[in-house]
Amino acid sequence: MKKNVFQRIGMTAICCLFLCAGALTAQTGTYSTTDLVTSNQTITIPSTAISVTFEAWGAGGAGGYVQQGVLNVAAGGGGGAYAKTTLTYPNIASQYQVTVGQGGNHVLNTSWYIAGYRINSAVSTDGGSSYATASNSTVKVVEAVGGKTVRNGSRDAGLGGSADDCIGDVVFSGGRGGNAPVDWFVDEWYSGGGGGAAGIAANGGDAVDAAFLVSPQKGIGGAGNPVSGNGGEPQNWLRTGNPGVVYGGGGSGAQASVSAKNGGPGANGVVRVTIVTSEPDVFVCGTSKVSDGNMAYETVDIDGICWMRENLQNNVEGSSYFNDDPNANMRFGRLYTYDAAASACPAGWALPTQAQLDAVYAYGEPAVKSTEEGAWLPQVECTNTTGFSALGAGTYNAATGQYENLLGYTAFWTSDPTTSTNTANVSEMVYSCDVPSQAAKDKNNMYSVRCVKVN
Repeated sequence: MKKNVFQRIGMTAICCLFLCAGALTAQTGTYSTTDLVTSNQTITIPSTAISVTFEAWGAGGAGGYVQQGVLNVAAGGGGGAYAKTTLTYPNIASQYQVTVGQGGNHVLNTSWYIAGYRINSAVSTDGGSSYATASNSTVKVVEAVGGKTVRNGSRDAGLGGSADDCIGDVVFSGGRGGNAPVDWFVDEWYSGGGGGAAGIAANGGDAVDAAFLVSPQKGIGGAGNPVSGNGGEPQNWLRTGNPGVVYGGGGSGAQASVSAKNGGPGANGVVRVTIVTSEPDVFVCGTSKVSDGNMAYETVDIDGICWMRENLQNNVEGSSYFNDDPNANMRFGRLYTYDAAASACPAGWALPTQAQLDAVYAYGEPAVKSTEEGAWLPQVECTNTTGFSALGAGTYNAATGQYENLLGYTAFWTSDPTTSTNTANVSEMVYSCDVPSQAAKDKNNMYSVRCVKVN
């Protein structure tokens, strides 16, 4: 049964406010901010809070692993569930501890055998629950359970996280993974796909099983929200299973013969927190974050200009992660066509001018590049004294249809006009410490976006 922790008060008004995330609602004098929490942390609630909404997605389960031998296939893991709870004044604590579910996986104990290896034993875990508790309590105010992991190379699919096991005012189940039944003619050649994570308006999609003249398919994330991840793609050609897509997608099963293969891990869960207050927070650049309605970004003041210190990840049409892979490349932000970039910044923020970027680059290129490991390759001697934290995010070349130069190149769209209707200006840099340059690029190419605050 669905478990209600707090009675909802005035939900019609609250839902309206939630849909207006990040913006002023003039009729009521209320303000809303939204943050996407991807790791365990404590959330402090302002004293002016009218309501706090927690939306949680459980982590995905892992697909099954398979031993060496005759052609083997395994089933896919289940997708994470969704749960939503809205707390209203005076039932709001000053702090909440948010726990994010970790994707299901297999830790294998293996040994080499002829041309490959075999699995002696495995420690397998289901997708973890994502939940929140008041800091002074152990009672969960919201919980979305994770999807089930396929164990022992089973051909029976992992189930999605069940709504019946969740805590929330609104709950949906994750999708079931794909079965891998015994059928030498078709099914032996494909593993089961992962189940899709639940959405805010529907259960996650079940993976489609392989059958005669029917190819297997991954489960699709539930309707209503792009945060819900898809399941991992079914696997063939003797490969390890594919991971589930963030957030909450189940991993696909493996396919193997001589050498054993591991199943794809489930994607981690996530918690989205929306706070409605009676007064706006006082924005202090460098301390305050800015939200795009899904995710909040750190800011930095450089010579009186307030910048995002992270690449934008606002999911709008005309944008994607490098190689369409958020699991591996989320840290670099999304890449945008010019038309997408022109409207992707949050209200009150905009694409920078080249002059604004030049003022930052005047400190020297090492001073604007991130010092994080793996931000550039080769790793340059960066200082990041400005706090701009540029990453080698790569690009998408529309002419070749290829993603290119991850870790070795980045460019930011600017608002400066060009003489051509087909091009727009970017400011670009490479891994070596040359002076950043301006160039006119095809508007259909994809580059990174850094927004500046409009005074």
